[in-house]
Amino acid sequence: SSSSSSSSPALKLLWYLSESLGNVKAAVLNEQPVVVGDTSSASSSSSTTQSSLTFQEALSMIREDYKQDYFVTGQGSMKAYVDTCRFADDFSSFQGENAVNRFKTNVQNLGSLCDDVSIDWNLYVSDVDVTNETPPKIDADAAPSSIRSTWRFKATLRLPWRPILAAKGSTEHVLSPENNRVCEHIERWDSKPGDVIVNLLRPSNGDETTMNTWEKIMLAIYKAVK
Repeated sequence: SSSSSSSSPALKLLWYLSESLGNVKAAVLNEQPVVVGDTSSASSSSSTTQSSLTFQEALSMIREDYKQDYFVTGQGSMKAYVDTCRFADDFSSFQGENAVNRFKTNVQNLGSLCDDVSIDWNLYVSDVDVTNETPPKIDADAAPSSIRSTWRFKATLRLPWRPILAAKGSTEHVLSPENNRVCEHIERWDSKPGDVIVNLLRPSNGDETTMNTWEKIMLAIYKAVK
């Protein structure tokens, strides 16, 4: 759609800014940069050398990641993933060595900006809800090739005007036929990307009489582009 294409550069900017956010924050606050996982071992292994999983093992690992809100906190183990997994969404994609660590660092950096986080999610296998339990044992030759999630996310960003970041969508965890590990992680947003970006301009404080300078400036910009 025109809304999606016009907002794509802004969404890409938001993603790549989150990638460098950890180092910027460290420089300002004199902290150590955020490093997620053991990056030294990631480059030495590949999807061909990682051990195979059963479908149930992959599903269980993915479920545990969701229980830790991994796509915001970066704290899930993501052990079900191949090291070179392809991560893609409506506005960017990457893969290759250390791709999993890169994803985890990005989401943890973005998550460090979030307060009052609210996340709802469900897992599906062939349209059967498996959020809380594993489906009956599946024959290896008939195992599904992917696991799908739906999610809804809302948080207040730690910016001077305290905007709300809210979106909903789905993620397809595509499993490798070689080892049942996640080789593609494909996110799709149900929320219009343009609306998500525009709403980041609006202060969460709805009372104009108590707004600070930043909130008043951003509210004026929001009204101008809305």
